[in-house]
Amino acid sequence: MRNLKEETIEVLSQHGKTLKDIEYFTNEKYYITVEQFLNLLNLTDGLDYDDGYGSQVINSALKGIGKDFIIVREEYDGAEWWRFISLVKPEQNMAHESMLYERFSYSSYDDFELDEEWKKYNK
Repeated sequence: MRNLKEETIEVLSQHGKTLKDIEYFTNEKYYITVEQFLNLLNLTDGLDYDDGYGSQVINSALKGIGKDFIIVREEYDGAEWWRFISLVKPEQNMAHESMLYERFSYSSYDDFELDEEWKKYNK
C-alpha cells in the first residue's frame, strides 16, 4: 500500500523540493491549490492506495506544477508512481543530431568527433 500524500512529499524531497515549491495541481482541465490538494488528501488520511499491478487508482492526468519542475503520474500495468521532470534549462547548447536520435547516449556527447556539419550549427 502507498499513501499519496507521503509519496508526493517523498518524491519532492528526493529532488530538494517541498510542497511549498508546487504552485498548483491540475488534471489538464481544472486546477486546485496545494492547500486544496492537502485538504482532499486529509479527508482520506492521505489517500492510501494499492500501487501494485492491477487497476490504476490515482487519476493518470494528475500533475503538480512548480516553477522549474513538474511531477506527473506514471503507470505500468496498474503499478503507479510520481515522475519528477526538471524544467531547468541546461547550461550547454548543442545543435547536433544526437539530440534527436536514440542511438546517441548522453555520455557519448564528449566522445564523438566533431564533424563539419556539427560545427556549422555550433559556432
